[in-house]
Amino acid sequence: MNEGIVCKVWNISATKKKGSKSQLSDSINYIFDDEKTEAKLSAESIEQFNKKQLGRECRYIENDIKTVDGAYIGVQNLVSSDVHGAVKEMMDVKKFYGKMDGRTALHGIISLPVEESDKDRAPDLMALCSDVMKKIFPNHQAVFAVHTNTDNLHIHFIVNTVGLDGKKIHMPNNFISDVLQPCINEYAEKYGFTPNAEWNKAKTHKVSDYVSLKMILREAIDLAIESSESFEDFQENMVHMGYKINCGKYISLANSDMDKAIRTYQLGGNYTKEAIIERIMSRKLAFEQFYGKDTLRATMARSEIQDVFVPVIGTMKKYRDMRPDEREYVLQQLKEGKNPWRMRSNIKWQMKEISDELNMTVRANEYIKAYSNDGKVETALRTILDEKKKLAEEKKMLREYMKKYKPIIDIFHKMQNIERQAYLYEHEGRDEYRSEYEEYRSLTRRLKNGYEKKNSDVAQFLDAYKEQYQFLNSQIGELSKEYRELKKYAELKGINFIRGNDLWTFVDYESLQHDARLGNFDTEIRYLVSKHDPNVTIRIMKNPTTDLEGKLKQNVNVSLLSRYGEILEECELSQGVDSLKKFVSKLENEYGLKDCESFKNDILAREYSAKCRRESSVSDDRNNKRNNVDARRNNLHSRPTYSFTQAINLLSVGEKKGMYVITNSDNPAYMGTVFSDRNGIRLKVSDLSGNYQEEFQIPSFKERNIDGFNLLMNISQKYGFSDEIYAFDSIEDARNYTSSKNIKNIK
Repeated sequence: MNEGIVCKVWNISATKKKGSKSQLSDSINYIFDDEKTEAKLSAESIEQFNKKQLGRECRYIENDIKTVDGAYIGVQNLVSSDVHGAVKEMMDVKKFYGKMDGRTALHGIISLPVEESDKDRAPDLMALCSDVMKKIFPNHQAVFAVHTNTDNLHIHFIVNTVGLDGKKIHMPNNFISDVLQPCINEYAEKYGFTPNAEWNKAKTHKVSDYVSLKMILREAIDLAIESSESFEDFQENMVHMGYKINCGKYISLANSDMDKAIRTYQLGGNYTKEAIIERIMSRKLAFEQFYGKDTLRATMARSEIQDVFVPVIGTMKKYRDMRPDEREYVLQQLKEGKNPWRMRSNIKWQMKEISDELNMTVRANEYIKAYSNDGKVETALRTILDEKKKLAEEKKMLREYMKKYKPIIDIFHKMQNIERQAYLYEHEGRDEYRSEYEEYRSLTRRLKNGYEKKNSDVAQFLDAYKEQYQFLNSQIGELSKEYRELKKYAELKGINFIRGNDLWTFVDYESLQHDARLGNFDTEIRYLVSKHDPNVTIRIMKNPTTDLEGKLKQNVNVSLLSRYGEILEECELSQGVDSLKKFVSKLENEYGLKDCESFKNDILAREYSAKCRRESSVSDDRNNKRNNVDARRNNLHSRPTYSFTQAINLLSVGEKKGMYVITNSDNPAYMGTVFSDRNGIRLKVSDLSGNYQEEFQIPSFKERNIDGFNLLMNISQKYGFSDEIYAFDSIEDARNYTSSKNIKNIK
């Protein structure tokens, strides 16, 4: 039976043996293989193909489908239709956006059934592939070619993972089934091919159906456990309920309504084989009591620390309530152009500020006594953070402990929801609630017979749990307030402290999330600078924001800034906690950001960065004086090389200081002098003799876009700048190098 059109997709990734460029070249070479694309277009086929292209509602002005020596080969968003040119264009885009890691490209194949694989259908298959590429990957470069060397006519396609807009292809787990396959089926019908029936069938199984199935299976297992004295009883009960059960290392269940069996561990931690056996053995035991670890609680109750000074400023009296002397004083103030009400308000504000600072100092000293054994603010802050982590771990343990009683608690909650209706039927004769009454009695029997519990037992147990959970929450909240107040005190007093070597500690995610749950949202901005690399700065911005539903939530933005304040990379909490953690870890590892100094504004951070660079520069000068100037020239082979797009951005990423000069590492023909500031990059091109040629204004690293990419490609082609470029600190060094290269070439 004809199964219809089929498709497979796999990733092309760089390896230790082969880089991205080699992998791309091998893959494109494969799909352009002359033996596989041996069929040539006849005049009739070319005419038919052109009609297909021109008759698509004029959606595309350009015609990216081309022929190479008459073979079926097509490109999208590419100029070249040969292997070398296509690879270079794709790699240029990757280098321009600085996205060389991860997946290099997607390689896919769309295949026709044998019955529809006549070679005359090749133009239709080309048009289908072109439509699919345009719809799913409109901003990405792609090459595709029909292979006619098998019984099944098929087409290979390769798509660059980095688009012309700099965005990488995002492929969630359901991308193939929910996006690619429906699109191919749509165009299969359009061009007269048989759609894949299995893909349509797969679409009918929605996630919601799977979720419902899991809920049904959980309830069936719960019922079977409630009437089982042994694991063998459980298996028999499941069979009586219409399930086919297979028990080995795992338990698998299936019935007549299910396409395939499901392993019970997929239903949650309470439904593994071990958990089911444990639930059967302990189902009639009394509730266990949860006892947390013996952790230090928040010993300082802020409300118990008495304020040492509370200003009392009386309000201004009304005119009729004033004494004669008070009236005379007020009138005199008004005649002199003074406002006695504002003066009184200013005095009240100033006194309040003084009292707040004084009381905060008293509380801070109490915190230091309670949480440190050496009298240091840093020690007290770290102790508070450690205690918060212990309490958070205890909360996690308490939640895990409650999960094993979830089936019992679910029954209790169901009873609560219908308790009022059941009462009205039993005591008020409200017949419309008979079904709720019957369900309530059934749930009561399940509690008694299955678990030997009463409604009141579960209620008492849940109350104890809520009290413990609320206690832990309040303790963590109290510690958070104490931490913030002590940190504020340290900042006002100019006390510098390091919260740890890892950048994630500065984000302080756990405290922010806890406070957000309590409705406390923080706004803060921090700049972190490390002596290990003072050319970059980490900016951490915390601010409340709203989600799509309009609910308030806490957001954190972590940015890597160049020495000029340009954003080189950034990530937000809205992209996910794991993504933010990986981003912070990446910055820490790539730039060696250890023992950071923290600053409240960018001016202080820049001053500190400049100081570190000056100290580093002095150290470098001393080292340079010890070395022979000629040694630097003799070791030229160890100088790093850059692609053209990387070379003009060295100022932004801190690899070069001030102005520098670039030229090809081999066969130099021109030199480029690079200047960079906040407004962008200036590139001044001259020949090897120093004669001025042309000057260009190029977008800075943070403003990368397709126009900037096209400009760089034009400059590269016009002046022959290659993908292996040297960068020199001065024009003299560049000329010395180019002179030596030219002398060698003449010889």
